[in-house]
Amino acid sequence: SHDWMMILGRVTDQRCVGIFLVLVTACFVLQISSDYTEWTMTMPRKTLGKQQVRVETERRIAIVYKTKTIQDTCSLERFLALAQSALVLYDVILLHEANHPLSDTALESLKNLNNVQAFHSPETPGSLAFQDDHRKSKLSFILWAAAQSGNYSHYWVVEDDVVFTGPWVNFFANANALLLHTTADLVSKTESQGKTWAHAKTCRVCGEVCSENGIITQSFLNLFRISHRYVVHLAELLNSNALKGYDEAVVPAACRLWVNQNGTNMCQQERLFVDDDEEGFDTMGGWSAWASTNSSSSAFSLRGLATLYMHQQEFCNNDTIAIRELLKSNLTTDIPRNKIFHPVKCA
Repeated sequence: SHDWMMILGRVTDQRCVGIFLVLVTACFVLQISSDYTEWTMTMPRKTLGKQQVRVETERRIAIVYKTKTIQDTCSLERFLALAQSALVLYDVILLHEANHPLSDTALESLKNLNNVQAFHSPETPGSLAFQDDHRKSKLSFILWAAAQSGNYSHYWVVEDDVVFTGPWVNFFANANALLLHTTADLVSKTESQGKTWAHAKTCRVCGEVCSENGIITQSFLNLFRISHRYVVHLAELLNSNALKGYDEAVVPAACRLWVNQNGTNMCQQERLFVDDDEEGFDTMGGWSAWASTNSSSSAFSLRGLATLYMHQQEFCNNDTIAIRELLKSNLTTDIPRNKIFHPVKCA
């Protein structure tokens, strides 16, 4: 009897050791799988094998390129520069106005690009916010994205006058690395504005003012990332006529003011880049003192904005005369690499 007990004890010990080893092995495999999935989120397709298959994760992201139309060589080349480069990471969606059809050359080019789709921007009812001509594209994107039934968890939105002076895949790969561990609902360049900002007084979300302690956040919406769930929330607010004011003030404010019944904030915001110089990206051009009513002026050209970028430390308080004199002189041909410039208009 004693011998049988010893044998049974040894067998039990061996079984326990075996179960322990199985559990350890399973945990190791799961960790490797998790690490691989996280690593492949930011890797181009061409590095993942001959089939160039992108690893799908719970955060499926698309790039939405917003434009009025593509009719000339400049606008087509600009879109193709983004699409052909960024397709190694994401699907690309071309969103253009229905009453401005794409050129035959553009349509033919789209046929040769996998994972690129073209959609018409939806009509925007006159009763909704953001109704000046310059802002309708923001509204139409929100309405379009909200109707996509969750095909994507997040969207990168790029306006057609945003230029990156390098392969777009570099920009998105760098952004991926910075945003790898966040599912933030709004990621954009931001700037804090005071009560004197022209758009501060008119901004309202569900009747509440957009400022907090006298400060209002401006989100630059020419290049940003937004979650599908926040787009749906914005569309609901728009359709209930709960948003009033300038889009770059309203969108971040609506995120801050989105709380549930328990008072918990439902929306997370992140800055696109904390330090432009460290990350190697320029600030967002802008329509400040050098802006002209003539969109074909050098102020809206890549060489013009690059010249301003290289001399920006020389100007104090947006010296309008000095800036315009600089733009009349020799513009730089030495365009800084891997920088974001906006607004760069096709002549």
